[in-house]
Amino acid sequence: MYKTWRIFFVQAFLLNFSASVFAADFVVPTIKNNAVIARDLKVSEFENKKFRRRIKVAILDNGWTGYQSAIGKALPADTVYHSGKESAADEDKTDNFHGVVMAQILAGVIKESGAAANYELHLFNAVGYTKLNDAIETVINDKFDIVLYSQVWEFGGSGDGKGFINAAVTKATEAGIVWINAAGNFGRSTRKAPVDGKVEGQDEWVQFKDAKGKLESRAKIECKTTAPEQCTLKVLMAWNDFKDDTETGTDKDLDLYLVNASGEVKAQSEKVQRLAKDPTNNAVSLLPREVIETKLDAGTYYIKAKVKSKNFSASQDELRITIFGNGVVLDNPTVDETLLPPADNANVIVIGASDDLQTSSSKALKKPDILLKSLVNLDNGSSPFGSSNAAAMAAGVSVLRLGTGTEKTREAVLAALKPLSRKKIEAPAPDQVAQRAPVERRAPSERRESASGPAAPGEGRSEVAMNRADCIESLPANELFASARRFIQDGAALVNAGGRYAIVAEPRVMATLNLSNLDDDQVIYLFPEGIRFVGPEDRSRVQLDRGLEVRTARRPVCRTQRAALEPSWTK
Repeated sequence: MYKTWRIFFVQAFLLNFSASVFAADFVVPTIKNNAVIARDLKVSEFENKKFRRRIKVAILDNGWTGYQSAIGKALPADTVYHSGKESAADEDKTDNFHGVVMAQILAGVIKESGAAANYELHLFNAVGYTKLNDAIETVINDKFDIVLYSQVWEFGGSGDGKGFINAAVTKATEAGIVWINAAGNFGRSTRKAPVDGKVEGQDEWVQFKDAKGKLESRAKIECKTTAPEQCTLKVLMAWNDFKDDTETGTDKDLDLYLVNASGEVKAQSEKVQRLAKDPTNNAVSLLPREVIETKLDAGTYYIKAKVKSKNFSASQDELRITIFGNGVVLDNPTVDETLLPPADNANVIVIGASDDLQTSSSKALKKPDILLKSLVNLDNGSSPFGSSNAAAMAAGVSVLRLGTGTEKTREAVLAALKPLSRKKIEAPAPDQVAQRAPVERRAPSERRESASGPAAPGEGRSEVAMNRADCIESLPANELFASARRFIQDGAALVNAGGRYAIVAEPRVMATLNLSNLDDDQVIYLFPEGIRFVGPEDRSRVQLDRGLEVRTARRPVCRTQRAALEPSWTK
């Protein structure tokens, strides 16, 4: 299928990798810690309680690969899947089981409660605006009680509850549907600035404030990796002129540039924003946003925004830069106003993860409404976390509340959830090295301009000093997926390599595992599914930021530290 991939079945390292390639055979991993989640949510109070009526539950998501394997097992036997209205999004065949995990979390909470639950579960393919809008119309017409949407959009709204994404969601909330939404995970990867230009030569550039309040015409990012590896980067710049319908554009025009430390342009996006479509000009866009996707060598880079039209007001117009990718770090992020639509909608209940510093928030809107612990342990050895998990947990509790008599209003359900909310967002414990919920971060567009990807392992955690002068010291690794734990058991170490976690192994360990004679252009990655060997042509097809790169150690692994970790290997 992928010619340069070599698949090695290295003893226990490989956990059904073939299933992740062939979607028809894919079996979604199941949740191991349902009982712990239920205990944290205090749902034992519902034990033996009967539902007063049947509750109709809809999960709108973009990841349903392998849902068939869960129905009748982790999901109710009468679960219904809706493929949605035909659209350009159907061309995207990327495997993604995010929605299935969300459904399993919700169903697991209800089952562990011991309630005599009476509910019907519907899974809606909501990839792209066409399918999202179609799903919303269905849940309105069929009088659903509750919607779980563990997605946010990087465009389509301005962070103030407006825009076409929020307009669609508001139709559902005004129809009386309780809408549960994940806060998103952009707490450290968003930068905002008023559209206040300064003329430099012949061009006018938006001014950004640095950490000391000094104005400059660029926003700094860094690619932290080691050659020959590159960082993958996506930069999306949007500004607050989205309309409530998709057919009305904007006449406010900005262009986006990525430059290196010498000022050389490495990538650019120069759409021409207009109020109406122009079929004769492919550069015309109705949307107030520009997108750059590229790969970078290690180093310092800058984002620049050129003011093209002269109708911006610094007191009213604001741009938002959102970055994604592996190995990239945004300098001086905006941390208090990072909600993306529809999490900025006043009519929805917004759920954040108390154990994730990347959870998006808004000081002005006083959101998220609820913070819940989000860690989930899957039977493939991975431990995803993030606001989508937390939203699914909150939705499960909300179904129990609605079924046992809570009024079907946002206010009543929110009041019932409040006692469960944690006080603040905190970093996970130092030994809790997990991965973010799969493909949680935002909803993709139909043109695949917003193909989503999960965060790098360890993203959102505080930096930890790793390396002593005499040997390489390993991070605690008891929460890693099984294939990575096995590497450490055989003498490798988990380290923080420039903001990303990696596995380093001495040459003797690599030789023992038959990993020392690889082609020069191949890189070893460990994923929850197992080990993969990735060549340069295929790196863009593989979600590398889900995995841990395996590197050859230049120094020995500290034996004393490794011995101290040994009991965790058997947990």
